[in-house]
Amino acid sequence: METQTINYPFTVEQFSALNHEQREAVEAVVEYLSDFPLSEDPTDEEISTSLNLLKFCESSIPPEEFDGDILETIRRKFSAVFCVGVELADQELTKQGFTQFGQFSFCPVIEPCFDDASHVVIVDYKLPVCYLHEWHKAWCFHYSSLEELAEAVLNVKHHLVAQVKLRHTQKDPVEMLRDFADVVEAHLVHGEGDLPHWIAEARLIVAQAQGDAAEAEHQAEIVSSSR
Repeated sequence: METQTINYPFTVEQFSALNHEQREAVEAVVEYLSDFPLSEDPTDEEISTSLNLLKFCESSIPPEEFDGDILETIRRKFSAVFCVGVELADQELTKQGFTQFGQFSFCPVIEPCFDDASHVVIVDYKLPVCYLHEWHKAWCFHYSSLEELAEAVLNVKHHLVAQVKLRHTQKDPVEMLRDFADVVEAHLVHGEGDLPHWIAEARLIVAQAQGDAAEAEHQAEIVSSSR
């Protein structure tokens, strides 16, 4: 009796060739899709079965993955990459000292489509920020190796981390205005008249933006008297 050889798309050999960060990404996707962590000594069959939804396929999803609702299955397919990327970014930012639901709070939104592009948007729960917006056709959204899958997840993670860090290393416009007024005032020659009224106007804007009613009233008086 002839033995049939099964060609698994994702293998132990591929997994062993990954670096630490790539392995973590793949393991996270496996757990996301299967609800179980990858075993300590996985087989080609275990890895490929767990990631079957993400293998190369000419249709939107592998036929065997259809569970009665194709849109929800497509959503799950995209979520396996983007939502896992969000989880890894959450962990990395927290490790770096950023506060979840304070300095960032990712909210992934996936609009699946079976005959056109599906859209993925990652916004903030509290802030008016869009961190990411991508769109892909489901039948083009697949991976030929574990390395390719890992890099897709890590690209999402690294992009989100960079976006948050950039946002919090840039000065707030109100802070910049206040600092500008301080610098100008420090370099003015005193004793030859009052400070220009626009310095007081700058401080007035800062006080109003910060909700400091007393300071705003004080600066408003200076503005009024300097005109």
